[in-house]
This record gives sequence, structure tokens and C-alpha cells, in this order.
Amino acid sequence: MFKVICKILLCALLLSFCVCKTNWINTSKDNDQSGANSVSQLQIMPSDVTGWQQMNGASGWLMVSGSNLYTVIDGGDMPYTKNHLIEAGIQSLQGGQKLLTVYCMDFGIVANSKQMVEDQRNVYSPQLPIPNFSDSIAFAFPTLGGVTAFAYLGKFYIELQLTGFQDQLESLRTASLFLDLYSSKIE
Repeated sequence: MFKVICKILLCALLLSFCVCKTNWINTSKDNDQSGANSVSQLQIMPSDVTGWQQMNGASGWLMVSGSNLYTVIDGGDMPYTKNHLIEAGIQSLQGGQKLLTVYCMDFGIVANSKQMVEDQRNVYSPQLPIPNFSDSIAFAFPTLGGVTAFAYLGKFYIELQLTGFQDQLESLRTASLFLDLYSSKIE
């Protein structure tokens, strides 16, 4: 009888170890599925950034496949399709007199989104640093009344077109704010 009880206790102990090990594996950071895995999860909501609202109601957020991007950006899709664009989410936001058009793009793997930033780096000069972001991940190009910022965050490529700013430094800080927000949605 004692041997039977010992075997049962040993089996229970081993079973509890297996359950604990399974829980640890499924909740580890490597298996965490809480971050965005689709462009649709990157849409900015009204509560995300105080003072910024989506323009044009529901039509302020548009999803498009990589093969149909040309219909939205009037051609010019070659650099994106060359890097294997899967899908894009395009959103227009307004903060007072300031405007932001965002292109959130899924390139499937980090190498493709990183290459997209490198391709942009070869086209746009001068390049401005974005506060709180490494130059290897993100940079901005000065435009009239703002900047256009380019970044890769994992498999996602983010392009921000900011206009209506009186101060270029403010537009860079705003680019950083939005890239931080996207980064938090992706992690």
C-alpha cells in the first residue's frame, strides 16, 4: 500500500511539474501574442493621442493589399512592392491645424521592412534624427511645414507625413510620439 501511495505522489509531482513548465513556456516573451501581428491593429484610436482625431470619419482609415497600393498612392508603389509589401493601413489624422498621414505597412519580416527604410535613406537627404530613436531604425526628412519620418518596427514599416507645423523640432517630437505609440502597439 505504501508503494502505491508513493507512486501516486510521484506521478502527481511530475504532472504538476509538467503543468508548471507548460505555463511558463506559453507565457514567456517569445510566445507572447499580445503585440500587433496585423496592420489593422495599428489604427490610431481617438483615445490614443490627446488632441488628434481621425479625419473623414471611417474613410480616414483605409486598408489596402500590397498589390493594390498603386490605386491609393497614384503609382509610386514600386519601392514598396519590390520589398514584398503584404498590406498597408493608411490613416489621416488632424490635431488642430496640424495634419498627419500615416502609412503602416506589413512587410512580413524584419529584413524587408528594414530594407524599405534603407531604400528611403538612399533617396532622402538631408536626414534628421528623431528624438528617442536610433538612426538605424528611424530618420526624418524636412518638408514644408513639417517632416516625413521613416521607421521600421519589427516587420512593420511606418511612414509619417507631418504638415502644418511652425517649428521643425515640434514636428520631430510629434513623429517620435507617434512612433512610440506604434512601438507600444507592436511589442
